[in-house]
Amino acid sequence: MRWGRNIFDNCRKFVQFQLTVNISCLFIVILGGTFLGRSPFSVIQLLWINIVMDVMAAIALSTEAPHETKLRAERIKKNDKILTPYMWRAISSQFLYQAIVMLVLLFAGPSMFGIGHNLITTPYYNADEDKTATYALMHHTFLFQTFMMMNLFNMWNCRKLESEKETEFNVFEGFHRNWWFTIVFFVEVNIQFFMVGYPAFSHVFSTTPIGWGMHLTAFILGLGSLGVAAAVKKTPVEWLSVFPTLSESKEEASLGSYEDAFQRSKTAMLMDEE
Repeated sequence: MRWGRNIFDNCRKFVQFQLTVNISCLFIVILGGTFLGRSPFSVIQLLWINIVMDVMAAIALSTEAPHETKLRAERIKKNDKILTPYMWRAISSQFLYQAIVMLVLLFAGPSMFGIGHNLITTPYYNADEDKTATYALMHHTFLFQTFMMMNLFNMWNCRKLESEKETEFNVFEGFHRNWWFTIVFFVEVNIQFFMVGYPAFSHVFSTTPIGWGMHLTAFILGLGSLGVAAAVKKTPVEWLSVFPTLSESKEEASLGSYEDAFQRSKTAMLMDEE
């Protein structure tokens, strides 16, 4: 029973993480293409985001084992949907947080870190080593680093599914039971810093080394994903659940629980016999 419910929950964890990355990435790419005429992320960077979102996250989240003694509080019902209101609340809150952060850094980031350049006309890189082109590349590298930090830390949030009966604020609880998750996380972090830390690979990854101030800012904003996840768990689920009806059909809502429906049908049968 523990393993059966655990597999179902692991699927939900992966879907929650993947939807968050998908929606956030689509938003910033479409926004950049609409207002700036180009995507803030290069093709190679988008491929790396896709690897993290699909392959690495699947390994990390699908290998979560059930608790040795604790049984999941809620049993799985036949008509349960994959996406619950609590999952939608987590997805929408993380998307809103990431959208606000990326909007601010996209348009105000250059002035915040003294790397002013024309957001539309300045190229990322040119052969003459133009200073503004270097600033533009630093800006986009900083955006890429911040986006990845927010989603890598959000992967920890997805370890703990919330439900009506279970609210877990400590997303690090029991991480030692799944070393695959820890290994995947540190591999992702190291590859990410490798991509943004070496000028020799700037042509490959469309990145350039950024200052410690930018690294620290990206790291703190990544940690902010943990704070946002903890904060929204104190809010009513209806506030940030975009599609609350996905978790329960109208027919199920009218019938209530399976036990109540069974009792009603049993009573009806007894009345027919009488």
